[in-house]
Amino acid sequence: MLLKDGEYVQYDFIVIGDGTVYIFEIKNNSGPYRYDRGNIVNRHHVVIKDYRPQLERAHTMMEHFLRMHGMIMKVVSRIVFINDSFSLAGFNGDARMVFHGQLQQVVNHLKKIKPSTYECEVGQMLVGAHVDKYPYQNVRQVAVDVIDPRLRCQSCRQLIAEIDTMKKYITCSCGRKVKREDIMLANLREFVLLKQGAFTIQEAMDWTMSPKTTVKRLLRKHAVKTGIGRATKYYLK
Repeated sequence: MLLKDGEYVQYDFIVIGDGTVYIFEIKNNSGPYRYDRGNIVNRHHVVIKDYRPQLERAHTMMEHFLRMHGMIMKVVSRIVFINDSFSLAGFNGDARMVFHGQLQQVVNHLKKIKPSTYECEVGQMLVGAHVDKYPYQNVRQVAVDVIDPRLRCQSCRQLIAEIDTMKKYITCSCGRKVKREDIMLANLREFVLLKQGAFTIQEAMDWTMSPKTTVKRLLRKHAVKTGIGRATKYYLK
């Protein structure tokens, strides 16, 4: 849900009941992280800013939005880490952060909630106030199916006609020699920027010109898997 109250604010999940508007901001980080001076850092030394200021902003704006519309409701906000592999070393704890092992408690509590007529009216008001489109979106969606997915040399940008998947390095006609894994990953990153979303293993195969076993090895190192079976998709780390 996207609301505008002077500024724009986006909400992942909102549950209304028990005299409360519950805000849930969903995070799908995976693997081990450590807490370091207000940031969370993964094993690849990728630094992510503390999510709590983002949550506080969403919380404060929801309180103000409800008050301006004459709705008297308590607001409770939580950051929910849904991935069961996520861990955060060196963290002293915060009731606003819910980890995978605590999810069932949250679900059990929400199952008991039966919204009143007034709370349904609050929900209808919020739905009615939803903004369909964020006006400051500068990224233009590109139709990826009209772009040649073959690997490109990162120097001269020429398309590489074919690759030998048995060789560790690729040599372009411009003379540049590059590690095959590096150029595969570079091409996949460009695809993700174009698509602006998760991708399937078939798409990764198309955009790296590589067989499934090779792509799986690449994704194990550089991507996060979500979903199961035919719903499986990947996000680059």
